[in-house]
Amino acid sequence: MYQEEAVKTHMPKAFRDALHPKIVEADGPNEPLKETKEYTKNYKRYIEEDIQNASIKIIKEQAKLDDPFFLFIGWTHPHFPNDPHSDFENKSRIGKYGDTVMELDYRTGKVLDAYKDAGIENNTIVVWVSDNGPTITGTTYDEIGIASAGPFSGELGDAKDLKKSKVEFWDSVFFVDATDPFFIY
Repeated sequence: MYQEEAVKTHMPKAFRDALHPKIVEADGPNEPLKETKEYTKNYKRYIEEDIQNASIKIIKEQAKLDDPFFLFIGWTHPHFPNDPHSDFENKSRIGKYGDTVMELDYRTGKVLDAYKDAGIENNTIVVWVSDNGPTITGTTYDEIGIASAGPFSGELGDAKDLKKSKVEFWDSVFFVDATDPFFIY
């Protein structure tokens, strides 16, 4: 919940005062976290670009070291409320959900381009997953019923969630000897 919604829903002031989610970062493993900015509803529209840029920066830096590294990117899309970057607003035919999927596709492509530009695309394993598909009930009013999951059914939180709405498989298991993993989430 964001401050704006907390005020609209008449949340008690004590709760609103405590509700200030922050973006944090650290200089490395076991280093203290530093608050960088407040995570507001408006900033949510632009965080994917920041995640993309931070990921590209790490890829460029690590490629120069010629050591294995692990990079976990935790995109926020597509998770309701689906509020796309202004560059992607009203670009799809299916509303905010489609707009955020288009943005996620674009940003993922930029990160994959960074592996290629760094010359390490042939020595890189990429595992791409997403946890949220279109939803019928667990969303904001303007997003209800705007997209289809095709042959899959179920949505986050219902009994069908793990049975039909996700496909999981392990072909092989890889271990990377990386002393400094990077998590962008």
